[in-house]
Amino acid sequence: MAAKRKYERTPRRVNVRFKKKAGNEEFAVGYTKNISPDGLFIGTIRPLPPRTEIIVEIKEGGKIRRRAAAVVHAARVSPLLASVQTSGMGVRFLDQVDAGDPVSGPREGDMATTVETQDRDERSTEAPASSPDLEVDLSDVERFREAFRRDIQHGLIFVQGPIASEIGEEVLVRVLVPGGVSDVALRARVDRETICRSEAYGELGTAGFMLVIVDADVAVSLLRASL
Repeated sequence: MAAKRKYERTPRRVNVRFKKKAGNEEFAVGYTKNISPDGLFIGTIRPLPPRTEIIVEIKEGGKIRRRAAAVVHAARVSPLLASVQTSGMGVRFLDQVDAGDPVSGPREGDMATTVETQDRDERSTEAPASSPDLEVDLSDVERFREAFRRDIQHGLIFVQGPIASEIGEEVLVRVLVPGGVSDVALRARVDRETICRSEAYGELGTAGFMLVIVDADVAVSLLRASL
């Protein structure tokens, strides 16, 4: 029988990014479904195995707080069942304390452990407000060309879900482009929930959202340079 939680989880949707503590992998994106002082549930199409230690970046109020955590349970759910069960993972904070907001982290002086090392804590807990809300990996040349032909040149781009943002909300999207050149950051508005209809974005039928690119002429010109 699983151990009873010390704190009740409260429903709360906040953008997060996460990655394995070990290695140099890029951050993956997700959102919180519920949260408490000692852990949270991350909605993501890429849950990690139980006992994996991770770093979680929780974005709210224009600031980003880094927390060390470990995966307790995980479930990768078929897009066909997305309306019934959320794909994602429950995680437990490793720097948990009895007091402090679960997003903001422990109060000053109360931190039990740190994300990396104590002398780097101040620098690692806060990140620029311009950090992306979402990410689209189009680093493969053929996938990029297909996405550009199908959607981008028309001012649209697909993002695999789930995401924390609401329909009509404006978000910052980082697009990974071919050739190892700088990624392209663009602003877009969440237009509608849909499914993946092109292998450019990943597995066909995967649930996600279509975004309308803001200032499309400028963004399309930047992305066209990667063709």
